[in-house]
Amino acid sequence: MITLLIMSIILNMSTVMARLQFRTLLMARASIWIAGAITAVALPMAVYQRTGRADLAALLAGFIVTPYIVVGLFAGALADRHRIRSVALLTTSACALAFGSIPVAQMLGVLTTPHLFVSALVANTALVFFDAAMFAALPAIVGRDRIAEAFASMTAVSTVIGLGGPALGGLIAGWWSPEYTLTISAVMFVVSAVVFLILDEPVRELSHRETTILRDIGAGLGFIVRNRIVRSLTLLGLGNSIAEGVLSGLVVVTVSEWFGMTLDGPYLGFAYSAMTVGGFLGALILPRLGRRVRIGTITTLGLIVAAGGLAAWSQQPLYWIGLVALVVYQIGATVVILNGVTERARVTPDYLQGRVNTTARMFAWGGQPVGAYLAAALVGTIGIAGTQRVGLVILIVTAGIAAFALRGLRREEPSN
Repeated sequence: MITLLIMSIILNMSTVMARLQFRTLLMARASIWIAGAITAVALPMAVYQRTGRADLAALLAGFIVTPYIVVGLFAGALADRHRIRSVALLTTSACALAFGSIPVAQMLGVLTTPHLFVSALVANTALVFFDAAMFAALPAIVGRDRIAEAFASMTAVSTVIGLGGPALGGLIAGWWSPEYTLTISAVMFVVSAVVFLILDEPVRELSHRETTILRDIGAGLGFIVRNRIVRSLTLLGLGNSIAEGVLSGLVVVTVSEWFGMTLDGPYLGFAYSAMTVGGFLGALILPRLGRRVRIGTITTLGLIVAAGGLAAWSQQPLYWIGLVALVVYQIGATVVILNGVTERARVTPDYLQGRVNTTARMFAWGGQPVGAYLAAALVGTIGIAGTQRVGLVILIVTAGIAAFALRGLRREEPSN
């Protein structure tokens, strides 16, 4: 009886500590989401206002996600070798310096458009390493059976930030200037770094440092290739992310030129907030679908819903109805993304979490810069609506491939 009581106390203490670790992690992540919500509006606004060029605004969106392709494999391998605190402190500090340099340069009168692009590239390269560390540590903090709930909690917090953050960022940028608004982003990264100083390290199995980085990368790639669920969802996520790159690369110019809304008000922020609402609703829907619907059907349906939303967004001349279309699009796209993320985290061994998740995200999200660069290349020739129709075709084709490739796909047991 005493033994059972002691074991029960130990288990309860472990649960409390895990919750505390997760809340601390969530607090740090929230600071970064706040910075991201502001940056998502202020940075492309700064580029567009300085140059007046739609192609450069779309090109910036490509710069934001290109680092996943360039350093994703390396970041995942390092995340499996190192503790979360050291990675987080280095990456958040780099982001603070990158974005903090913009208002300083603006104040000194030496800010250039290339400076904005370089800052975006540096900060988002650092965030690849940060994300790799987060995904590597999360299963050890919350346990595999609570991964979906952890993602739901994170999504809820990010949604609250995403609802108000972009609109507020747009208002501040219009009143203060987008360049100086990035001061807030830099400060939030500093806050995140401070939070990580007090984070208790999660106990997790690290990969063996006796092996080379290249061999570690090969092990992560090998797991993805061998596991049908991870392989299929990753490759299909590529089409989803290319379409998202087309859409996100044109958000600023669509709001300004297609809908005729001023960038000095909250209208651009409302567009990003609409996508956040869709992401939140998609995160709420996925756990319910996961209990009743097969993996392949979830992905196929998500792609079809996203295609419907993108079709309405690219054809709708009314701004407020266009926002509803953005919500619908993001519901479908988020269901596709989170379905892949959840299944990868569930079936991947602890010592491979960083590599597999970062590598899979590199492939699945690597389409975003491709889509953004495609938008930059096409928008001057076929216009905003025509370019977005290209993204629509990509979604429709991907949905057709998913319906065929994922037939009968069932969940596998987690790997140890």
